[in-house]
Amino acid sequence: LSSIFLIFAVLGLMAYYNRGLLFQGMVDLERDIDDLRNLAELQLAVDQVVMPVNDYLISGDVREMHRFSQIMEEVERRLNPVRGLSGEMAIGKGMREGLSSLKRKAEEIFAIQNSVSNPKEAVLMYELDSIASDIIVNHLGRYYTIERDRIARRVALAESVRKRVDWVLMLGGGFA
Repeated sequence: LSSIFLIFAVLGLMAYYNRGLLFQGMVDLERDIDDLRNLAELQLAVDQVVMPVNDYLISGDVREMHRFSQIMEEVERRLNPVRGLSGEMAIGKGMREGLSSLKRKAEEIFAIQNSVSNPKEAVLMYELDSIASDIIVNHLGRYYTIERDRIARRVALAESVRKRVDWVLMLGGGFA
């Protein structure tokens, strides 16, 4: 009778341990999903930041400078949670440098007095688009890869825990 109690106690401890792993895995996965959401919102904001500059070149409307500033603030706000990802300081530094370059290039474009049909504008806009593209592809893309790998590890851990829980249930059912 005491050996049966011992077996059930061990099975109970194993079940409790695996339950804790599953719970922590869910918390971590939730955080990873939030990180992915932040990355997607940051990517969208970076993609949108070039539009006011382009619109300024087409229309010459100085209100586009204000719109650019608002979107840049949104990019900075969206970058803050992304900076919190552990172990990716080099990517974050590259993104901040890219955003500084983007801002300088936009200021150079906004400094053009007669922006409509200015031949220099096409070259500057191409350079601005290239900077934004580099931020999205090279920096945000690396963050996406890191997050995708994290999620894959979490899913593998959950599958491993599920298999252990199956064994605990089978063993518990067999002894009962």
